[in-house]
Amino acid sequence: MLRRLADLAFDHPRRILLATAALFAVAVVFGGPVAGLLSSDEEFVDPGSESRLAEQRLDRLSGTEQEPSAVVLIRGGDPARRAAEVERELRAEPGVARTVRGPLSRDRDATFVGAMLASGVDEDATVKRLVDRFEDRPGLSLGGEALAFDTIGEQVQDDLARAEMIAFPILFVLALWVFRGVVA
Repeated sequence: MLRRLADLAFDHPRRILLATAALFAVAVVFGGPVAGLLSSDEEFVDPGSESRLAEQRLDRLSGTEQEPSAVVLIRGGDPARRAAEVERELRAEPGVARTVRGPLSRDRDATFVGAMLASGVDEDATVKRLVDRFEDRPGLSLGGEALAFDTIGEQVQDDLARAEMIAFPILFVLALWVFRGVVA
């Protein structure tokens, strides 16, 4: 079979090059936007699983998410007083349905406040407003599920681009070495 393929390539090199170019063009058209079509809207959870369906039902019935989408870590100063201030600010933010305050750390120097968003609210816009509000304040760190998934998505995209930039030149050099020339 490989012998017939080699004879075909040797007898009709232009046709093979045209077919290869056409196949490459089709691969670029259909394969190029694949990374942009992938999404993590379901956050690595099967949307049809019983736990996910139960969570969605609880969200719908209560009007709020069951887990905090954003968490503000408070360190230094008087964390209990600062947590009360952060909690008031979070409750005033449109889209935040309720908050929960965590316990003080053992050394009584840190605590956290979690923000549960209202069901159906634009999570990205709400979290962006929270980041804008809290990111530059000393002693406050913003985290949580919503921020983590955005960061993970951006990092994966950057890593894929970097891997391709490294892999393709290496593969080209290996192809030159294995086939002993540019013509092959």
